[in-house]
Amino acid sequence: VSVEYLTRPRAVFAEVARVLRPGAPFVVCFSDRLFFSKAVSLWTGRSDLDHVDAVAAYFHFAGAGGLFEPPMALRIDTAPRSGVDPVFVVFAARAGAQPLVPVVKQL
Repeated sequence: VSVEYLTRPRAVFAEVARVLRPGAPFVVCFSDRLFFSKAVSLWTGRSDLDHVDAVAAYFHFAGAGGLFEPPMALRIDTAPRSGVDPVFVVFAARAGAQPLVPVVKQL
């Protein structure tokens, strides 16, 4: 399932948080490719930055909030060029342990 098709993203993110150990990462990757007829309206007609903000909000507001550390986002595709889809990653650690930042620096 891709994030742009989730009709109950807060519930899905809360369920992911429920099964993750504290400190475990939850990584969401997406590009700007989608089936417009199947994507939720929040996703269609929006910019890439709007998509990143939406996924970050899913982390922030999952459940009653506070289930994840503050999310981070990266664009991971090569330099923008014609014919290449942008690829984004939004990730956060399950709250309750050390922040994810030291793990990212070890990569």
